[in-house]
Amino acid sequence: MATAPKGAKAPQDHKAAKAEAENKDITFEWNERDWIVPREAFDNVELFEAIEDEKYLTAVRGYLGRTQWSEFKDSVRDDAGRVPTEQFESFLNTLMEALGQGN
Repeated sequence: MATAPKGAKAPQDHKAAKAEAENKDITFEWNERDWIVPREAFDNVELFEAIEDEKYLTAVRGYLGRTQWSEFKDSVRDDAGRVPTEQFESFLNTLMEALGQGN
């Protein structure tokens, strides 16, 4: 059985990217069942925060402190209570540029 090259996207990666581009829910199969991640749930920084807690989000909280991090999230929170990833990406790029880490 052939193995994929290191770093190659798995089929589920392509499926998620396509669903995101088409603004559709993301579905996946596990244990002979289809599971659905609603598109609006996928677009939530706080869920990424739970997954990626030891990466950028921890660094941003460290740079800003918990009070300013909470203020940022509250400043962009939508009517459903979610923090859109687009807002975070823009914020992170601006922060990295300010820190001299931007491209």
